[in-house]
Amino acid sequence: MTYGGLPEISDDDFKFFQKRIHELSGIHLTSSKTDLVRARLIARLAELNLPSIRDYRRFLETLPAQDKEWQHLVNQITTNKTDFFREPAHFKYLTDTFLPEWERRHRTGRLRVWSAASSSGEEPYTLSMVLNRYFGSEDRFEILGSDIDTKVLALAQNGVYANNRLQEIPMDYVERAVVKGQREVKGWFKIRKSIAEKVRFTRINLVETNFFGLGPFDIIFCRNVFIYFQQETIQEIIRGFSQVLNKDGLLILGHSESVRLPPAIWSTQGPSIYRKRAATATAVKTPPPLSRASQPERFRSPKKKVLIVDDSLTIRQLLTTAFSQSDRLEVVGALGDPRDVESAIQKFRPDVITLDLKMPHMDGCQLLREILPKYPIPVVIISAVTREEGPLVLEALELGAVDYLQKPTLQDLKNSSASLIEHVCQAADAHVHRQKPSLPSKTITKRSASLATSKQIIVAIGSSTGGIQALTEVLTQLPDSIPPILIVQHIPPAFSRPFAERLNALCAFQVKEAQDGDLVLNDQVLIAPGGRHMELQSGSKGYHVRLSDGPAVNRHKPSVDVLFESVARRLGPQAIGVLLTGMGQDGARGLKSMKEAGAPTIAQDESTSAVYGMPREAVRLQAVDHVLPLDKIPQSLMRLLQDKKIPKRA
Repeated sequence: MTYGGLPEISDDDFKFFQKRIHELSGIHLTSSKTDLVRARLIARLAELNLPSIRDYRRFLETLPAQDKEWQHLVNQITTNKTDFFREPAHFKYLTDTFLPEWERRHRTGRLRVWSAASSSGEEPYTLSMVLNRYFGSEDRFEILGSDIDTKVLALAQNGVYANNRLQEIPMDYVERAVVKGQREVKGWFKIRKSIAEKVRFTRINLVETNFFGLGPFDIIFCRNVFIYFQQETIQEIIRGFSQVLNKDGLLILGHSESVRLPPAIWSTQGPSIYRKRAATATAVKTPPPLSRASQPERFRSPKKKVLIVDDSLTIRQLLTTAFSQSDRLEVVGALGDPRDVESAIQKFRPDVITLDLKMPHMDGCQLLREILPKYPIPVVIISAVTREEGPLVLEALELGAVDYLQKPTLQDLKNSSASLIEHVCQAADAHVHRQKPSLPSKTITKRSASLATSKQIIVAIGSSTGGIQALTEVLTQLPDSIPPILIVQHIPPAFSRPFAERLNALCAFQVKEAQDGDLVLNDQVLIAPGGRHMELQSGSKGYHVRLSDGPAVNRHKPSVDVLFESVARRLGPQAIGVLLTGMGQDGARGLKSMKEAGAPTIAQDESTSAVYGMPREAVRLQAVDHVLPLDKIPQSLMRLLQDKKIPKRA
């Protein structure tokens, strides 16, 4: 149906979009927004060349939950309009009252601020301007800017605005904060690097995100957002904010919002300015994770669609039988020919793919190169690979596969099906990051390794699912001269040596699979062999590693906790702990032991983790000093080493 030549929206269609927008973002669209929804959907119809809103609805109904079109829908409907220095009284309160108090309590350390609805970047950049002026040249603050709309986040990241926006910025800020365009871009200005580099942007849905992976924060701005939410959702989000705010932390809302904050937890400091009461800081405890049955309907995920790719009919039948036992998985296709995968993806829209590596016509790595750039779908390698073929698995993981499992037999399927299901379910929720160009192997002049001294800092790193990519990125960004590094990556025995050899070819320092009794040396990385625990020991010749064949810890051997606990006992503050992407909880308690022993600790953030399991648990246990995106971890690690005044070696 059209009106005046433009598509109309029926009451039934409006209710469909109203429901889906609420499920996707928490935003409640009242019937008064019908015309707004219609106008914005018409714009999307033109982009997709669809004739009616009903056709767009039918198109959406065929898509899996993870399809990028749902994000386009959210982008299309959500409203994003903000200004620089909006509600200036908030910034005056910061500089006149809050910041002087915060600085008296924190002679060192960094102020952490979250702009929880950053839109196109004006608010976090304003905060950066204000804080940059307050702290001067000191590196005392960092800002997280988040939004649900990926389009405005791209604008924010770019940091370029039309000159008519300059009038929003006080003149005494302009010179130090912006660079005016010249010639062909004279109608635009860009935020200066010194302001922009203090802000990191990421997509966050406030009604779905586990806030514990983000905090703690000293200040949270969430202005003019709650006008779109119902009271129940608002109170849920407020509770999340209270759990990641430090004691005496600040929550700033919009003047136009009417929000009821419990006075036992919050004290009013001014119009829409609230301080978390210090007395409640220890009373706010981490809630247990919701069981599937108790989760609100909008947080429940439908069954994950699985596409099986294996040339063996027997294996396809075994996997189909195993996955059919789960109420969380649905097999939508089982293919024997990898050449049929792309058409199957278009037809079935799977949430996760299981893939054999050795197949006729096209091996698994070739298939990954073809499909992942087009369809960023999580892939689990399920294959029978010998030790000699280990590099093939590593290549698949480097190409973007998120996990590897040994191909089951009929005899062991009964015992392994639960683990198989759990791995595939976890993988279905994994973040698939666009693969960077592969680093070529090259001839590198190795530094001579030297014995670590009694005062030498040792770095301990743990990782699991997604760790092959993450470790490669971290180690290849480190300088030629490094302190000793000990690594536990959850990896089968056949692959730890090829992985170490691959990294050794890429790094100027030595990377090797650890052997029992290996001395811990400067300019050397030791990787725990698959199937063996690795611990740090001390002896007459200095530190060395001990390998053992004890029982699995946290279902893993090697276990990150085993390494971290030994480092905490032996080194105390003379260590740094790093926990990267991974499924489960291994390493979280060990990282807490390192922190309690005085060691600085780092965890990878949710946005860059393939699976945010191990780092999330560490954050929940308050075991983490710094939660960072992967590309920031190497420089943070080197900064911590410099702070500890590690002597440079010739």
